[in-house]
Amino acid sequence: MACLPFIGAMATGGKLINKAEKLAKVSRVIDKTDDVSDIVTITRVSEAADDVAKITGTGGVKKAAHTMTDYDFLQRIATKAESTGVHLGKGASGTGPLQGTWKHNYAKRVLDRYQSMTGQKIHLLTEETYLNGAVEKYGKLGSSRPDVFDPLTGTIYDYKFVKNTGNGLSSAQMNKNLRNVPGLTSQFEINP
Repeated sequence: MACLPFIGAMATGGKLINKAEKLAKVSRVIDKTDDVSDIVTITRVSEAADDVAKITGTGGVKKAAHTMTDYDFLQRIATKAESTGVHLGKGASGTGPLQGTWKHNYAKRVLDRYQSMTGQKIHLLTEETYLNGAVEKYGKLGSSRPDVFDPLTGTIYDYKFVKNTGNGLSSAQMNKNLRNVPGLTSQFEINP
């Protein structure tokens, strides 16, 4: 069975691994039989392999991106942008505008790449420019350019790579978005 070496390679302990190891033993028995009724058990082994694939290097289990809420998914992207930026010497949140610009660009690239690779979460639009409810060219005077906009729910998600989180969007920015972004219903701050 193709997935069994993968299970063995990922086994580092914990309840999930024990379940996978038990299913792997069952599958070795199945491999020695020609009974078609054992397909159910083979399916369970594949499901265990999928679960094991979600294990991080620290032994924790992460939720698959397509099963996350948009907010949680974007939060994960912000956290990745923060840690990558710090690792590459761009600075921690709140240490100046250059680190924030770099992390915003990184977050955009990650989301765009995820969408192009998987075809999932394509309803999330990154850095579209709007003026009076219509899409505009980048840099149009008086326009709004949300970091991420979900036109299906009318939700803006705004990355804030700042030292003191939780302050939300400024009232001026929120009002500007209300004037320009079509169908806007809510606006959320996303922090790493």
